[in-house]
Amino acid sequence: MHDQPQRRALSRRTFLRQATLGATAVALSGCNSALNPALITQDLAQIYAAALSHLEKPPMEHALHPTLAIPDASLEVKIGQMLMLGFKGFHVGDDETIVHAVQDQHVGNVVLFDQDLSTRRSRPRNIESPEQVQRL
Repeated sequence: MHDQPQRRALSRRTFLRQATLGATAVALSGCNSALNPALITQDLAQIYAAALSHLEKPPMEHALHPTLAIPDASLEVKIGQMLMLGFKGFHVGDDETIVHAVQDQHVGNVVLFDQDLSTRRSRPRNIESPEQVQRL
């Protein structure tokens, strides 16, 4: 039995780090220092900062400050605004509960479907045509 040092398994992170450094060294070895001296003399952090400076957006003239339609809305109204409901039919008048939910219960969204997914048939559910959706 020989006393050989045990080889530790190389972790994935270590392997990827070393492979990336090796690939970078190979790629940079072809760079001519006369053509690109900044790459050799600058620190990696400076190169990264210079690259990010070109990606920054110019500041907006007027900052947007969103406001709630009802600044001091009750918890019931806030919860209602997060709800979405759907209905069957081509007209809102077909279902009075939709009108009641939107007006009185502060439901924030109504979803429309072109096909009735619950019956798995290809018959229309809410949408007949673009004009009908505008009237809706």
